[in-house]
Amino acid sequence: MELWKCAVLLIAGCADSQVEFEGNRAISSSELRAVTRIDDEPTAEADVLERDVLLLHAAYYDRGFLDVNVVASYDTPEILFQVREGRRFELLSLEVTGDSDLRSMIAVRDGDWFDRAAIVDGLERILTLYRNAGYAHVEAYPEVTVDEQHATARVRVPIRLGPIARIDEQ
Repeated sequence: MELWKCAVLLIAGCADSQVEFEGNRAISSSELRAVTRIDDEPTAEADVLERDVLLLHAAYYDRGFLDVNVVASYDTPEILFQVREGRRFELLSLEVTGDSDLRSMIAVRDGDWFDRAAIVDGLERILTLYRNAGYAHVEAYPEVTVDEQHATARVRVPIRLGPIARIDEQ
């Protein structure tokens, strides 16, 4: 589909559109459909399709497919998501700098399939722990190193605490 068609798209409602998935094997079409928000929208605007492509990418990242590619195309009344899953990646190691107990707050283990959601959930718990201790500006940005040849990923998460925040009494 040409790019200019994405900008024009549909005047009728998305809920009436037929959504198809092509190339998906690891995740069923019904699971992928549940990930999208296409039915929540009155029209299939380009930004709606872009958002759903990002949501579909996230669903695959959560299952270890780090080189997935999803392309959306639209031809009245059908919306087609073409998926190239690629290989599934194993989490070779995950290191959190700072307190050695922090690593246990992330549910995914070395040797598991890469799981973006589990890593994000664990990092949110770590950030909450530090924020509750007064580190309002704590940062934890994962650094992911991917080995395409062996389909593995290493994650390193440096924790940057910043100064302790204080509320001055007047």
